[in-house]
Amino acid sequence: MLSPQRQKEIAALVERVRKFQPDMIAIERLPEEQAELDSIYNLFASNQLQLSTLPDGRSESYQLAFNLAKNLKLKKVYGVNAPGGTSQSILSNGENIDMYKEEGMQVRNMARAQLAKIQDGSLSIRDYILFLNQPEIIQKTHHLRYIMPSRVTNGKFTNPDAMVDTAFVNPKYIGAELTSVFKNRDYKIYSNIVTTQLKQQSKRILVVIGQAHIGSLQSIFRDDPAFKIIEATQYLR
Repeated sequence: MLSPQRQKEIAALVERVRKFQPDMIAIERLPEEQAELDSIYNLFASNQLQLSTLPDGRSESYQLAFNLAKNLKLKKVYGVNAPGGTSQSILSNGENIDMYKEEGMQVRNMARAQLAKIQDGSLSIRDYILFLNQPEIIQKTHHLRYIMPSRVTNGKFTNPDAMVDTAFVNPKYIGAELTSVFKNRDYKIYSNIVTTQLKQQSKRILVVIGQAHIGSLQSIFRDDPAFKIIEATQYLR
């Protein structure tokens, strides 16, 4: 991401997304980290900081969101992430687990093929992000993460982390329990977005977040008449 060629591609991507003219940019950082985020962004916006000096300076939060916010002369970039979530790998047994594992392998192989191209330089950043935002790709990821698990029943989580309260997990609905962990976090992210919007009275919000969240967040926002979803592909093509 820090090579001259990739930086050139990022600048071109920023120009495309800039046409959306967002007045609020939200990223996958916790609201509790806003003071730190403000400090870093202020240094960057005033040309006192190079993103390459940050430990995670290659991330989309900085490379896309910070560069776009600076380009648009926005005062802040807002953290809207929420604690929660877990690894899909904790669902590894139960009835119909083979269906879940097979679909997971198909989606991972599809993603790996594109990731390999971005890593060997044969795919541009714009084309990679365009791929991730294609409706059919979003649907495949969403189906694996939020739909397919409910077919898995009568099992138990394998090495669940602290974000999963196993005291309330019903083994009969083990797959649905996993989906509920993911969805719970997405509703909190949604809450962070809408409450920030209320405070800022923003009209055009760009959310820069992991691809696995997109389908779920879109489904939530579709049920909120206060918002209209604009797909990223309109500005990436």
